[in-house]
Amino acid sequence: MTPPMEALRDAAELVWSALLGLELRTADGGAFAPDAGTVTGAVEIEGAWEGLVVVRCPWALGRRAAERMYGPDAGPLGLAEVSDAVGEIANMIGGALKGSLPRPSRLALPAVIVGPALPFGLSGARLLDEAELCCEPETLRVSLWQRGRVPAAAGDRPASPAWFI
Repeated sequence: MTPPMEALRDAAELVWSALLGLELRTADGGAFAPDAGTVTGAVEIEGAWEGLVVVRCPWALGRRAAERMYGPDAGPLGLAEVSDAVGEIANMIGGALKGSLPRPSRLALPAVIVGPALPFGLSGARLLDEAELCCEPETLRVSLWQRGRVPAAAGDRPASPAWFI
């Protein structure tokens, strides 16, 4: 059992709105292009269902999220605060999805990297769903990966070359 395909987008929109007070809308496909300033937060879901929620955004959007989370009196925000914010967003989206997954399952601690690549790898993951969303003027990408070699159902995306994070 996996979450319904619209669950990822719904979870991202709910977390973005509730946590940051910002609105997400569907972006034009291909609008997100990872570069050296990309911030990636990921949280692993472990247990009866195993997978990974990944949130990738430009540094400017990660910084705006951190500013919203830490508040106007937080002072200068750097790498640690932006990383914490993007990691927490991934964690909260994972938590929102966890309820629709087989039990028991739990979330691992989020991991965050800066840069265009997803350098961590374990073989045998499959991309289940991906959404490009816009928080004006930036675009972010949220994706859900499933661990293991699961037979592909009709319409599923092909297996990825690596299990990220």
